[in-house]
Amino acid sequence: MQCSDTLLCMADNSDTQHDVGAWRDELPRATTIDGAAEALAVSRGTVLRMISDGELRAVKLRSRVVIPIAELRRLLDVSEAA
Repeated sequence: MQCSDTLLCMADNSDTQHDVGAWRDELPRATTIDGAAEALAVSRGTVLRMISDGELRAVKLRSRVVIPIAELRRLLDVSEAA
């Protein structure tokens, strides 16, 4: 059998069919600066200032900067509590 999900097969390194539904439900685990701005309903500049001010954690992956989805959830949970 051939694997239906290339990334999962590479990680598992087996030749069997996998149920990738649960794995895909976890994706995406991070978003771009533009994606974060859209999710937070603010401008790209605001997201960049939040990162610079330490309000929002960002991760650099090679030449890209991404924001973990968990950070957006944390920020929104704090905002709702206020």
